[in-house]
Amino acid sequence: MMTCQSVFRLGIVSILLFFLSADSLLAQQGDQIQKNNIRFLWTFGTIQDNPNGGEFKSVSQDMVLNTGDQIKFFIKRNNRCHVYLLYYNSKGELNVLFPHRFQASPVAFSGPETYFIPEGSMWFELDSCIGKETFYLLASADRLNDLETLINQYENADPNARAGLLDSIFGEIRLLKKKNIQLKVSAERPVRIIGSKRGTVALKNFTNEDLALHAVKIAGNDFYCRTYTIDHQ
Repeated sequence: MMTCQSVFRLGIVSILLFFLSADSLLAQQGDQIQKNNIRFLWTFGTIQDNPNGGEFKSVSQDMVLNTGDQIKFFIKRNNRCHVYLLYYNSKGELNVLFPHRFQASPVAFSGPETYFIPEGSMWFELDSCIGKETFYLLASADRLNDLETLINQYENADPNARAGLLDSIFGEIRLLKKKNIQLKVSAERPVRIIGSKRGTVALKNFTNEDLALHAVKIAGNDFYCRTYTIDHQ
């Protein structure tokens, strides 16, 4: 039979274990919240033709675009995370839009870095090849070496061998997503700009700075992936 003293001691031990477990859980959650080793700003913008001469829209989900519409991207890395932007066009071809070329030894991060894609005042314009256009935005705390290797092989391969390499590239992306499926979903929040209007903007002299004003903050742990599918008509 268990004595009152034994019960009391077990109660004290249980209470101590409860608080130790709670503290450990809170510490783990705090590490997860504070980690945020992926931090960057992002805009996917489009200028669509209309009877008034065109308007700018932020692309935040799958949408319909037409031949002649223009698109441009803004990326601002706020830490040393690695960001990738891949484009799979309606002809079944894969292109790397960012970074412009993989480097053997990445340059050390020295502060926020801003990129416009394409550079300067240029915009991409949708041609007459209609169909599905898919953009893959990936970010990782660590460099995605296996994915980079596959893409380099694809770019240097004979056209007849590219289909198999494409399967490997998309398989690697699926594997990365599966491996990181339990990670906390990254936050995507509009950047708060006083006096800035979001969404559709009437065009006058639309600049790269205006594109940056429509950025969203993306913050996550270890890995992030977002896919945009454009119905090009």
